[in-house]
Amino acid sequence: MGDSIGGRPSDPSCYDLKGNVNYEKVKSKSFYQEGIARLKTAQQKELPIALMCSETKPTECHRSKLIGRTLLEDRIALQHIDEHGNLKDQLEVWKVITNHESSLGLFGTTNLS
Repeated sequence: MGDSIGGRPSDPSCYDLKGNVNYEKVKSKSFYQEGIARLKTAQQKELPIALMCSETKPTECHRSKLIGRTLLEDRIALQHIDEHGNLKDQLEVWKVITNHESSLGLFGTTNLS
């Protein structure tokens, strides 16, 4: 699924002028949305899923900044294995990324500013 939810999309329009991936652009692309739909289908079927890449620190990885954020918005649980082998849930990782400015809203919606 690296072609749909991987950290380095082949679509050049997903990058800024410095060559950094623009996650907001990626989220709008059909290839990404199709990849997320596959993850959701697997989750609905209660299939175990492992998303892997070479980054060991969840706070520095596209899994938490892109995929994890998308799944958190849809209230789908995601856990990361950090560089020490510890499990961290997506909300915990996202709070570190955003300096603890994220929270669950009144009706269970996420505030991912």
